[in-house]
Amino acid sequence: DTATVVVIADSTKVEIEPDTMVVLCQAEEVCLRATAPAAECIVWTTPAGDTLGLGAELCIIPEVGTNTYIASIPGLACVIPDTAVVKLVTDSVTVSVTPDPLKLCVGDTACLTATVAPASMSDVIRWLDASGMEVGTGTELCVGPDAPGEYQYIAMVDNGCSMDSDT
Repeated sequence: DTATVVVIADSTKVEIEPDTMVVLCQAEEVCLRATAPAAECIVWTTPAGDTLGLGAELCIIPEVGTNTYIASIPGLACVIPDTAVVKLVTDSVTVSVTPDPLKLCVGDTACLTATVAPASMSDVIRWLDASGMEVGTGTELCVGPDAPGEYQYIAMVDNGCSMDSDT
């Protein structure tokens, strides 16, 4: 009877393909493939440690939001795990700005508020001026024009699948 011993070099890394974040606009199956020595021993887990699958390939339908998947080989400390990120975004976003319109005196400060649906997208609001230059981020933009005139500010949100803006 014979036995085979596989010796793996120190600091060998599991490599997941695709190696960039996958963005999906609708719930659909995505397959991740990992390569490493002894790929048949790969265990796929969540960051919480829940086992999702075994072997070189994991095919999943992700939950809405950002999903992280870890491919590792337990028991082999010399093999460095790799992670993959799959983001499932809702298929549409909306944004509205208040107050609109707003009048103020030179030197006064006014704060504009952007409301986004779904609310989870509030952290990706970008504020632009009329020339398209970014002047802020987040749900609120406070402005204090230093000369009379009309100023236009645009709140824009883009989830990777759809975009909306309001002035």
